[in-house]
Amino acid sequence: MTNALRWLTDDPRCKPGAYIHDGSHLYLVKSVEPDPTLGVEPSRVLVEDASDFTVRVLQATQVTSGFKLARPAPECPDTLEAAA
Repeated sequence: MTNALRWLTDDPRCKPGAYIHDGSHLYLVKSVEPDPTLGVEPSRVLVEDASDFTVRVLQATQVTSGFKLARPAPECPDTLEAAA
C-alpha cells in the first residue's frame, strides 16, 4: 500500500461504507483506488449519490477538503475469530 493510500484509509471520510456530504448532497463511499493517470492526484474516491444512485469519481483532495463526515463506515472484524 502506498503512503497516499495509507493516509487516505486513516481518514474516516475515505473509508468504504462511510457517508459524506458537501452541504447539499449525501454520498456513500464505494471505494478508494489508485488513480491510473500519471501526474494527477495519487488516488480517487468512488462515491454513490444517495438520492439518484449515480456513481461519481472524486479526487482524494476534493473529499478531504470539501466534504464532511455524515456517518462513519461500519467497523467490521478482519476475521471470524475476532467477532466471537
